[in-house]
Amino acid sequence: MPAAITPHSDPASAPEVKLARPTVSTCVCGEAVAINGDVTKPGFAERFVGAATDTLGGLDIIVNNAGYTWDSTIQKMTDEQFQAMLDVHLVAPFRILRAAAEPIRIFAKQEAAEGREVFRKVVNISSLAGLYGNPGQVSYSAAKAAVVGVTRTLCKEWGRYKVNVNCVAFGLIQTRLTQAIEEMQATIDIAGREIKVGVRLVSCRRWIASSRSAARARPRRRRTRFISSARRNRTTSAARS
Repeated sequence: MPAAITPHSDPASAPEVKLARPTVSTCVCGEAVAINGDVTKPGFAERFVGAATDTLGGLDIIVNNAGYTWDSTIQKMTDEQFQAMLDVHLVAPFRILRAAAEPIRIFAKQEAAEGREVFRKVVNISSLAGLYGNPGQVSYSAAKAAVVGVTRTLCKEWGRYKVNVNCVAFGLIQTRLTQAIEEMQATIDIAGREIKVGVRLVSCRRWIASSRSAARARPRRRRTRFISSARRNRTTSAARS
């Protein structure tokens, strides 16, 4: 079975490399394909999806998890900063999913003709910043909020192809992107540019407190499951409110 492959999380650390064919590694659990490149560059999505269909013979799972942060308050944020976050967090997943649409449609049609059911998966990565907002991250929050919209739409479009489309919104996870800048100012290299990353402890505590307050402020109601599904298809995408 083809392995799940994911874009690189730090485009700059994976420079564009033109390969005659994808690098295939074999392990006890199967084969893995490494695709070097920048997810924001035109043409990457087609090469990325093609690695699964051409080298491994299929496409089962797509995980859109590439990304980084480039924070500023709105009055200091440049057009370049804002667009950079949209490109990596929103445009890149869109291009990958668009490139995968036709292969998925063809596979689904073939399987239906053979009387087989094959359920594929898409996992899009959002953030609590996309749900509640976060000071200094208007671009990142906007892009991550849009990922939720992409997910809700694709679950309706791809339900007929038996594709489960879901979105995971993570909170703060200990990485160099979320380490306290009071302790050490970390940087990442993106296309030759040094970008400062990290969070201020005071701002972080305020954000957590505001998120909790927003959650408590919502009126209590019976937990309801919203389900979107295509006709004559058991594939659904569900969310709780």
